[in-house]
Amino acid sequence: MILDVAGSPNDENELEEFRFQFVAATLVLRLTGFRRYVRSDETAPWQQVGEWTYPDLEHKSTLPQPEVPTWAVCDAKTLLSNKISFHE
Repeated sequence: MILDVAGSPNDENELEEFRFQFVAATLVLRLTGFRRYVRSDETAPWQQVGEWTYPDLEHKSTLPQPEVPTWAVCDAKTLLSNKISFHE
């Protein structure tokens, strides 16, 4: 299962998007992608300035592996927990 979360941690004209993969066999959330976007003002379109992927088999990553902020992990866990249900 793929979980994408995005936020503007610095200001409203910067956007970071983190992609996690839930590995059910080991109950792990793994960071598999990161993209950074900027825009000139709040009405301008977002422009991607770089990305990081795992595994980067084709060497397309233009950014180093990011440190994952707490908000991204919390958002991914919330998305995952909303998809889990219990049936009797």
